[in-house]
Amino acid sequence: MSVRNYIILFVLAIIMLIFNNLVYFKNKKYRNVIILLLSICSAMSIKLNYNQSIMGKDQYLYISLTVLLIAMIAIFTINHYTKKISLDNFFMIIFLALIFVPYINNEINDTVRFWLVASVYISIFFIGIIYKNIKGYDYNNITNFFSYIAIYNGLLGIAQFITNKKLLYGQFNDNIYYYQGGEAVKRVVGIAGTNNAGGNLGCILFAIVFFNYVKRKNKINLIALILTSIFSILTLTRIGYLGIIVILCIHFIISKWNSKDKILRKVLTIIIVAIVVGLILAIFGSQIYHILFEQRGDTQDSRGIQFQFLFNNIIKHNSLWNGIGTGQYTFYALYSLGYNDLDIHSQYISILVENGIIMFILFIVLNVYLMIGALKKCDNRTEIAFVISLFFANLIVCNFNPNQYYIVNNLLYYLLMYCFVYKKKIKSLT
Repeated sequence: MSVRNYIILFVLAIIMLIFNNLVYFKNKKYRNVIILLLSICSAMSIKLNYNQSIMGKDQYLYISLTVLLIAMIAIFTINHYTKKISLDNFFMIIFLALIFVPYINNEINDTVRFWLVASVYISIFFIGIIYKNIKGYDYNNITNFFSYIAIYNGLLGIAQFITNKKLLYGQFNDNIYYYQGGEAVKRVVGIAGTNNAGGNLGCILFAIVFFNYVKRKNKINLIALILTSIFSILTLTRIGYLGIIVILCIHFIISKWNSKDKILRKVLTIIIVAIVVGLILAIFGSQIYHILFEQRGDTQDSRGIQFQFLFNNIIKHNSLWNGIGTGQYTFYALYSLGYNDLDIHSQYISILVENGIIMFILFIVLNVYLMIGALKKCDNRTEIAFVISLFFANLIVCNFNPNQYYIVNNLLYYLLMYCFVYKKKIKSLT
């Protein structure tokens, strides 16, 4: 790392140390999460003093500013709660230990990709620690701020579409064109940095801003919902659209059906939505198909081909405890199997391939455990609908794109899920 980067880290550490010891800040520790959300919006990374030449490319190692802040905040908020190791902490300690065993044994060839993925899971562990350290907060202070994040991301996405540029730190003049279908199409990326990551991001943000709007129908939440919807459309990420449909369906099903008026309203909603969708498809169906499948490229089959290849050539040969190493798939496929492939387009399957069956099961158990923990803290049906819709929408989008590399999406998802796991429970559900 350069001297400048060391100075930046030192200054950040001092600032966070001071903030967490001020009396005003000490009683409002949830503001640490707000700081993390602001740093995610900056999309800044620090270049480390490491580079590699691999698979014909020169690659440099970067670490997200938010990842560094997460580690600092976790350390500076340590208290008596930290010593109590919860089940999710235990799962993540085992998970991280197994990730680093091949690294310690010098079995990792693609170091840059290893650290890209490892930093995601290290961050998840620290997010759990941070929330445990500040538990007892009013979760509204955090969830309401997501509407402002969504507004910023939506405006950024529109600006990207107009200028044809990413407009992000370190990628300001990079274009947003996508060429997979043989034609150049514009796909906005927002703060996520890449097009498919942008689609996943839109789905996660839609889950929280829709929840905020249902809970409190004010102008800010309405603007956030509209801008997030526009952003999601402009990403041209089909799996993101499916995730949003799942979110809406879950809220619709779980919301109250305990009176004739509510049942009638729901029936009318179904009829109106069906008519509107039918009209849109009748008028614009061919154009929508052309944009989403011909211009953008019909890539669904490639997922199935990749997953079948992974099972036949890697998964069935893995042991319970071992895979080919975190972030190592493209290197392994090329140099061990002679197959030049894209990154694994599924976060869960990537764990199965690169880390083995035990870690795959462990990751599933961790996420189900967090969802159940969040549901136990819910005070009403709207909160229940949000937690369930967030879980299933993320499950869908993270398993049809290489979500293991999408640091922004992983951070936002676990910041939201852990927010409910450790929030105050106001009353018992009846």
